[in-house]
Formats: sequence, C-alpha cells, structure tokens
Amino acid sequence: MMQARPDASYFARVDRWSSTEAYRREVGSLLAALDLHPGSRILDVGCGPGAAMEELRRRGVAPLGLDIYPAWADLCRQRPVVRADAARLPFTTGSMDAVLLVHVVAHFQQPDAGLREILRVLRPGGSLGLLTPNATYLRALRWRRGSHHHHVPDPTVNHHFNLRDLRRQVAAAGFQILHARPWGRRALPLPAASLRERLLLVATRVTV
Repeated sequence: MMQARPDASYFARVDRWSSTEAYRREVGSLLAALDLHPGSRILDVGCGPGAAMEELRRRGVAPLGLDIYPAWADLCRQRPVVRADAARLPFTTGSMDAVLLVHVVAHFQQPDAGLREILRVLRPGGSLGLLTPNATYLRALRWRRGSHHHHVPDPTVNHHFNLRDLRRQVAAAGFQILHARPWGRRALPLPAASLRERLLLVATRVTV
C-alpha cells in the first residue's frame, strides 16, 4: 500500500534506524501495552528488516512478518515473512491474536481499507498495536528555527496523523480503542503532551 518505489539507500536507512536503541524502546513500549503470551498468533504488518519481530521473540512470541516490498521479504532477518499488500491479507478471518503496525499506517494509501482488513483477520478480542509519527510533533519541529534538519522526509509516507485523526480513523474501521496517547520525546521544551514524537494506540476487535 505504498506509492513510491524506494531505492537501495532508502532500505539501508530504514535498516539502520530500526537497529537503534531508540527504535527498540519504541517497540518495547508498544509491546508492553499489549497482552501477548507465548503461542499467540502475531502478525507484524510492514515488518521491514524484522526489528519488531526480534523484540517479540525475546518475549517468547513467534510472530509472522508481512511486507509489500520484495526487498524486505528477502532481507528481513526474522522468519517467516509473507509478501503481500495490507489491503488484501492472505489470512482467514479471525486467524490472528494480535496485529502490529509499527510505523506503517502512515504509508497506507487508503488507511481505512488496511485497517478494515486487519480487523477482519483478528479474532474477536484480538488486539491492534500501533505506533506512528505524530503530525503535531512534526509541525512543532517546523516552528523551531533550524530544527528541520533533524527530520528526514520519507518519500513513501502518504499520511501523518494527529491523535484525534488517528483515533477517528481506527474507530471508523470498527475497532474499540483501549488507549491512545502521544509518546516519546518532545518537540519543544514545554510540558504539552501533544508535542511528543509518536502516537501509540492499542485497540481491540470487539467480541461478538
């Protein structure tokens, strides 16, 4: 569900970033907010080089990765990995206990379609764990003189969400939101929670 066709330098940059301690802290915070157990069926949509899958394995969970790009399907350091589009997941309805979207929903051309498909493959009571850049933080970066060079635009990003828009998008897809909040470092030396770098959201498919 991405528009741009990134080159080799893009994949190398993402690989370096996802190998940092800061990225591991982000993923760890998201996983701590989910109720995951060994034996759970976890799908990591947009798995990239496999950093989130590695964190899951450290917690005794054997995940399944999925990515649309052949490069990640080949280069991912964790297995198994399926190459597929998030808007057409090759899994049966209700087959997953949890789905992760770690810096992925911003890349969807049609977030509503991808989120509805994720809802479909989750079992009733299953969880969605989501991390994405915070549009409010990115706007605040532009307010700061000279701070723009700290943020490298990603050519494959189609959307940036603030907290209100993200909650609305996820709820419209049929999820029940358990909690959603800004997370991470601040763009300005102010206590405003909305200026934090990321948005962290946990939602569930309502039991029916």
